[in-house]
Amino acid sequence: MAHLKLNTKWPHRERWVDSIEWNSLSMVEPNAVRGTGKLWWGFRSDTAGVLRDEIFQAELRLLKAKRLNLQYMLRFESRGALYDIRNASQQ
Repeated sequence: MAHLKLNTKWPHRERWVDSIEWNSLSMVEPNAVRGTGKLWWGFRSDTAGVLRDEIFQAELRLLKAKRLNLQYMLRFESRGALYDIRNASQQ
């Protein structure tokens, strides 16, 4: 988690992510893929409760540096607000 930067508006202390469902996934370059899908989440206070879904866009990119580095971005909308989750090297 040290390399993950959450959008501060997303109430991550109240929610947990159950799974990601990919609708499309394609290679856009030899070292990069893009995709869309649904992010399934629930409230931490009600783990047996109903899961909710949010549509997302994602990009994963493998970078060459002194060592291999994965750069990622996950973008989704929840109730009209746009959120980004990306690794700190993209800031």
